[in-house]
Amino acid sequence: MYLLSGQNAHKEQVDAKPSVKKNLPEKVMESLENEIIAGKYVVGDKIPAEPELVQYFQVSRNSVREAVQSLIHAGILEARQGSGTYVIATSRLQVELAKLCNISEQEEIEELRNTLGKFLVKSASKKRNSYDITNLEDKIGKLKEYLKKDKKKNPDLASSSGVNILEENTEKSSLKEKVSLKSDITKNNLNSSFFNISELRALDNAYSMALAQSTNNRAIAALFVYVQEQYCLRLTEDDKDIWINHIKQYGQIVEAIKSKDAKAIKKSIDRLYR
Repeated sequence: MYLLSGQNAHKEQVDAKPSVKKNLPEKVMESLENEIIAGKYVVGDKIPAEPELVQYFQVSRNSVREAVQSLIHAGILEARQGSGTYVIATSRLQVELAKLCNISEQEEIEELRNTLGKFLVKSASKKRNSYDITNLEDKIGKLKEYLKKDKKKNPDLASSSGVNILEENTEKSSLKEKVSLKSDITKNNLNSSFFNISELRALDNAYSMALAQSTNNRAIAALFVYVQEQYCLRLTEDDKDIWINHIKQYGQIVEAIKSKDAKAIKKSIDRLYR
């Protein structure tokens, strides 16, 4: 049975389990949910209006309406009066994780992030291909460019790591003086409108997705990306030094994955995912 005219992918999905009988609304719901999971629609996207979905799936309005309502009830979609229906989660797993994260402390989320991160880096170093490396380098490049874009206002952020000033100005300083200088940099040089937290979170998420995808493990990838996103949502403008350190460590992780150097991989993991 065809759900979509000329769409073999949907035919395969429907016919994959012939012993399971599903009505049209269930089939439409499953197909639409699969498209969300596959990334056709991401969180924040507005899905097509009911008439478009009717045409797309070649089913009745009632079937589409019931399918959409089921996804709303599942927490994947949200209907906004006068605006439309929007994606608010990419999977049922994400919905359940959101419930868990809402009752978890930051330390608990960080511990889960660190555990997943260690696995991902080790797995990526074994499974990555040339595309993965190019993709990771692109995402790291954008994060570094983000630190450089306000060079005139914040010259101390112009270096690729964002913290080279510590190396340049504290070669002969004591540890106590270095800590004091780092604190001054954070308070004085980084305390500006330069940091757009929303933009930085989006760039961080793009890097996390690139890292996760390089493992070729969709289940672990989806879990890590969401947990990393939740971790970053709890970082604020007061955590600028943490953001900068993360970007530096991300770059070192990518280099380690690229080289497949076991010692470098272990070192980079120990620094970021403690």
